[in-house]
Amino acid sequence: MNYVDFLLTPIYIFILYLFFRAKRKKYTDPLLQKYHKQGFWIKIVATIAFTLFHVFVTLGDTTTLYFTEGINIAKLILKDPANIQLLFTPGRDFDTNLLADSFNKGYFNSESNYFITKLSLEKLYNK
Repeated sequence: MNYVDFLLTPIYIFILYLFFRAKRKKYTDPLLQKYHKQGFWIKIVATIAFTLFHVFVTLGDTTTLYFTEGINIAKLILKDPANIQLLFTPGRDFDTNLLADSFNKGYFNSESNYFITKLSLEKLYNK
């Protein structure tokens, strides 16, 4: 997670608040205005909680597994061009000794997980 995200989040929340406050003023029912305001803040808090949970508690998946292992495979291929065969082997045949993080062992047994890593690797080469 980038530190710029921490700086921009309050700005984004303020902009969204202004937008939804203007929208809320169009409602004539005070009870609806109250629920609209509560709903907005519940969504903001839930979104921040979900993001913090996803980034700091559930390590793996898109933030740390796919991109990190994609970079690792790219480095392996650049170091030894014979490793290009890693792009054409099934995930279950991937040598787990080549993983950047041993915590990810067994994750490539699912072909869909390995495919996403290959896609992130392709994005690295097209920059």
